[in-house]
Amino acid sequence: WGRVLEIGAETRAEEICDVTFENCDIIHVMHPVLDCQNVDYDHVHDIIWRNINVEYDDVIPSPKIQNIDGEIYHNDNPDYFPELIRAEVIYHEEYSKGSTRRGQNSNLTFENIYLTGRQMPLLVFSGYDDKHQTKDVTIKNIYWNGKLVTELNDDQLIKGKFVSNIILNND
Repeated sequence: WGRVLEIGAETRAEEICDVTFENCDIIHVMHPVLDCQNVDYDHVHDIIWRNINVEYDDVIPSPKIQNIDGEIYHNDNPDYFPELIRAEVIYHEEYSKGSTRRGQNSNLTFENIYLTGRQMPLLVFSGYDDKHQTKDVTIKNIYWNGKLVTELNDDQLIKGKFVSNIILNND
């Protein structure tokens, strides 16, 4: 029930770059779909998510970790709807093995993304501090239920404090 097309928390390198996720059909999601979860010291840059089809279910159970055998699942959040995009630079107690070193995200491109679902999902961006940002992000041609998304309000595009230069650009 993890993230779908991800540069993930378990990565640990000086640099991750020149990666393209392209021509993918995602038919069931539980967590962010297009993801850059930078929890260590990587400089993640020049990553492209292009020509991606995402089908959100009408009802999506909220994720929950089973703590004991026999524990019964209860959907504590019936309105749960996973983000489309999450790009962040964060510290994570379990996965940040680089100690105090943090990374950064730059030159991320999300292009020709086709969504089907009951609502427009969130796009969430965050950085860690002034030197460890998420920046220079291009969002181009997102379609929700067949219609081009021409603007995103502050409730749909969530930008943290250390985020800069996010551009919505349509053909």
